[in-house]
Amino acid sequence: GGLLTKHRLRFHKVIAFQPTGWTFSGKKHKLSSTRMQMDGKLIIYGIPYRCAKDREREKSLALPYAKTMDSDAEAEEIASDEEIAGVDDDQAYSVDFDEDLAPSPVKPANVKGKTVSPSQPPAKPIKAVVATLPPKVSKPPPIVDDDDEEPDYGDDEFEKDDDGYGDASFENESGRASSPRHHVNLSVPTRPPSPPRAIEKSPPKPPKLSPAQLPPSPPLTRIDEASTNPPTREASRYIRQLETQLLDENDALKHQHAQLTRTNNDLKNELRFLQQRHVDEKRLRSEKFQQKKKRADERRLQHELVLVTTKQTLQEVEAKYVTLESAMMAQTQAMELLQTTFDACDAEKRVVEERHRVLSDKYQSALQDIHVLNGKLEAAVDVRQHIQHKYEKAMLDHKVALEVVEQRCLVKLQCMQAMDKATAERHQERIELPENYRLIVEAQRERYEKLEEKLLQDKREMEDKATRERDRFDKALAMAQQQRIQAEERADAKIRDEAIKVFRERDAIDDQRRQLLTSLATQNARLDEERGKVDALRTQLEEKRLKLVQDEITVEAQAKQCHDRLLQLARDEDTVNTRKREVLALSASTLEKSRSHTDVVRALEQLQIAHAELQDKFNALSRQSTQQTADHDHKFQLVEREKTALERANAALGHEKLQLAKARMECRQMMEGTRKLDYLLRQQAALGNIYVHPPSNQFKPPPSWSVAFDADKEASMY
Repeated sequence: GGLLTKHRLRFHKVIAFQPTGWTFSGKKHKLSSTRMQMDGKLIIYGIPYRCAKDREREKSLALPYAKTMDSDAEAEEIASDEEIAGVDDDQAYSVDFDEDLAPSPVKPANVKGKTVSPSQPPAKPIKAVVATLPPKVSKPPPIVDDDDEEPDYGDDEFEKDDDGYGDASFENESGRASSPRHHVNLSVPTRPPSPPRAIEKSPPKPPKLSPAQLPPSPPLTRIDEASTNPPTREASRYIRQLETQLLDENDALKHQHAQLTRTNNDLKNELRFLQQRHVDEKRLRSEKFQQKKKRADERRLQHELVLVTTKQTLQEVEAKYVTLESAMMAQTQAMELLQTTFDACDAEKRVVEERHRVLSDKYQSALQDIHVLNGKLEAAVDVRQHIQHKYEKAMLDHKVALEVVEQRCLVKLQCMQAMDKATAERHQERIELPENYRLIVEAQRERYEKLEEKLLQDKREMEDKATRERDRFDKALAMAQQQRIQAEERADAKIRDEAIKVFRERDAIDDQRRQLLTSLATQNARLDEERGKVDALRTQLEEKRLKLVQDEITVEAQAKQCHDRLLQLARDEDTVNTRKREVLALSASTLEKSRSHTDVVRALEQLQIAHAELQDKFNALSRQSTQQTADHDHKFQLVEREKTALERANAALGHEKLQLAKARMECRQMMEGTRKLDYLLRQQAALGNIYVHPPSNQFKPPPSWSVAFDADKEASMY
């Protein structure tokens, strides 16, 4: 029968058929080393089971390779795949069932390309020299096709059959069994039963010998069947001895072939295990490398995103700092311009005060003319109104400047609040960052803290400076107001004094006029008496009149100079008003710029809020994608496990099919062997009857061949 070297099964012996003249005996042999010995009873192997020795051998063989597997399931899967693949390596005897009565012709074996012609009779049996293989090899040998190493036992004839080895169909088998061509009725005895005989134990197994250590077989002598000499008892004994020797040599060769096939299959299993281990290790290394590469790509992408975000934040902070510096410079320039304007106003105020003093002196010198004094009083009132208007404008400018400073401080405060908020966000991001990025974030945080401290210090300095400027402006305003009040009080006092002086002078002039009238009356009374005195007095009055005319001309020149000076002051006032309008326009533009800067800061805050929302959405999407990837990986693993289970089930089904096909092959081969043995027994019985008994006794039953065989064995012992 065929050899199942991969499964190493043992079977219980079941007696199925015992023909007359030939007995066979079978023991519990492994199918990998099954040895059909022609000295016992014919058996049909049935119920399989594994022995403890087989299980220990399989464990010791699979132990060094099962350690390299990821799990026991993979090791079992690979072992089942190797068992299925190993079945193809075994060669079985094929049987031609078309020849029921004649034996199948023996095909010559393919021995490394040498062919033997069927017409040439073999002089000596061909012995294949097989070298012993080492149990361990340093490198895995190349895979060699099984057809080149193992002999051909006539598989071509079996493959040409309708139901070959690979089909393993129960329907075709049942159809073949029902056919009368392929059916052998084993219940019909062909010879009378032989006498009972004690079952002999099979001889012990010969030791494992290499082909070089095997004893050389004696040369076979050719039997000339066409010889006319009548066969004798010695010739039949010689034929039986030769046949027994050939059967023993055939058994020894089969046993040796089974051992070598088993060794070859074990080495193939080891090679397959090594190759599978290398493939699995390479696959695991590639998967780990891909995972590491993927994680490295993700980390690099995160680093790039963090770097871009940090750079953008740094650029925004630098832009804010530059904007604040430019705004501070503009405010400083505006403050310097206001200071120069205030100094000019103060100087003009001093000049006006000096002019008031000069005018007061001039008014005192021009008290003789009431109209001139009234005009001077109106001019002083106009100057007072003008100064009041200037004072109101200065107060308005001061209020505008204070509002600008307050708006600027508010903008700076909002900027600082935005920076505090950004710092809090950076602190939150630093808390959320992984441990390996803490150093970079700590360095950035220290830098930002330094910048924040510097900005806070600048803010405090600016607030202190603004406070000092406000205090100075308040002090200057209080001083100016106090000076205005004092100037008004002085002007009122001067006007009051001048009015009192004028009234006193008027009273004095009235008194003088009355005195003059009285004096004129007295003089008219004394006119005649003192004509000379009158002429003298007339001369004196004329001189006084001339002097008054000269004084009037001088006063008119001084009034003209004052008028010119007033025109110059009006022109200066227009210039000051123009500059004031420019300052107001500059303050309005500064206010617009501060408002636009506030709008930009608000837009920036809105953009930061939108960026934070987008970042949260991106983080949520990344977590969702990571979860989906993990779910897909889990599903893929489940699918792979189901696929592995299906493959194992498929492999088990294929294994069962192969076992059924093996069993069928063994049954067919045994049936064919039974037919051949029956045919040989009939021929041998016919030859024995012809050689032992004369032709007249040919109708008598032939003697038991087993008795003759025992006698021949006893004779051969001598």
